Amino acid sequence: MKIIIIIFLSFYVFSHNFLFSKTQNYLSVKGIVKDQNTKKTLSFANISIKEKYIGTLTNEKGKFNFKFLKKYKNDTLCISYIGYSTLEKSIKLLNFGEKKYQIFYLKKTDSQLLPITIIDKKITAKEIINKAIKKIPDNYYTDEHLMETYFISEENLYNNGKLSENMKTEAAIKIYTPKYKKRHRIYGQKTDEIFKILGIKKERKTYKKDTFLLMQKNILKKMIFRNIFRYKDRGKYYDFLNKRKNKHYKFTIKNNINYNGNLIYEISFNNEKKNKNFLSDPIKSNYGKIYIRQKDYAILAIDTHQKYYSDFSKSFLHIKIIYKSYKEKLFLSFISLNYNFKIIDEKYKQEEEFKNYFDSTSHNIKLLINKVETENITKIKKNNFEKKHFHLQDSLKYDKEFWENYNYILDTIPEQRDSLLFK
Repeated sequence: MKIIIIIFLSFYVFSHNFLFSKTQNYLSVKGIVKDQNTKKTLSFANISIKEKYIGTLTNEKGKFNFKFLKKYKNDTLCISYIGYSTLEKSIKLLNFGEKKYQIFYLKKTDSQLLPITIIDKKITAKEIINKAIKKIPDNYYTDEHLMETYFISEENLYNNGKLSENMKTEAAIKIYTPKYKKRHRIYGQKTDEIFKILGIKKERKTYKKDTFLLMQKNILKKMIFRNIFRYKDRGKYYDFLNKRKNKHYKFTIKNNINYNGNLIYEISFNNEKKNKNFLSDPIKSNYGKIYIRQKDYAILAIDTHQKYYSDFSKSFLHIKIIYKSYKEKLFLSFISLNYNFKIIDEKYKQEEEFKNYFDSTSHNIKLLINKVETENITKIKKNNFEKKHFHLQDSLKYDKEFWENYNYILDTIPEQRDSLLFK
């Protein structure tokens, strides 16, 4: 009996020391990013190690918890945000492992201090957009690479303003992206990328079997399709990036700002034209901003809003896409999609057979690329990812140690639903 106890204790100590040592290979920096003057937090600010594609983003409240290997302790932490001067801090001077969040202040760039003489004042916003469209194949990385990503999808269904059903998935997913081939239209759900699940952080599903759902099974693939570089069949979501379709848009240069030492055009766009065929394509308005680097007309970020109206329903779609410079090319860095839908047809809602169904829904999805590998690539083998995507808990369990060392966007308190839809 004593021998068994000694063996058990020896195994426990060995396992504990192994896990502890593995955890100790990582450093963790917690922080809040704020505007130096207003003290307002900056959501989705970029946190990274200088000249390396390892990083994370702040959440909606400006908070982050950045984890990285100890071997980068002598490197530099970079915090950047469009319109602000990049903050650089020596990593070895930071506080590690503290529960309190360190505050990092970013200074807003004064547009009057920019080198105005190099700005081409004769060029119009529409010409800038069309040049950026033409340069899309040149500004982004075209060779094969691996991306480690954090993916979160949460869908909530409401009935008479009360939450009735919910589904949430958080996962770490490795994505293999092959060398770019010039095509590129979306047919069905086929993507170039191959996906592999690394770990599950959370999975919750409360849907009833008999509930009528506006559910899309291949959401991760639909997020990847938002990558304007690889997938050119942009349709109504990105028709402002189509020379033939953006003639109905109004483009305006809102500002010239500095970002990482480069001059950036901040261009707003707006389309309020009503479609003739309202029932088949009920989009009423599409507006937002595009951030374009002047030196090479590279699109660094897109923030677009779309509103749909019909006699039956109304909906609101907000898409945010951010690209990151690495090795003199741009890589996908972050995509978020927020979708709200509401049935406004009172007759429909009063029908007996539909009384127990939802009358509104909200869907929030984020894809964060926190690491990119461009050398010594090991291609991911094709697998049955689609079958496992929404029911991952059966095949992979939560691994606390894995998530302690993995970068993800910190949880935030759910924001109120869009007032335009749910008043």
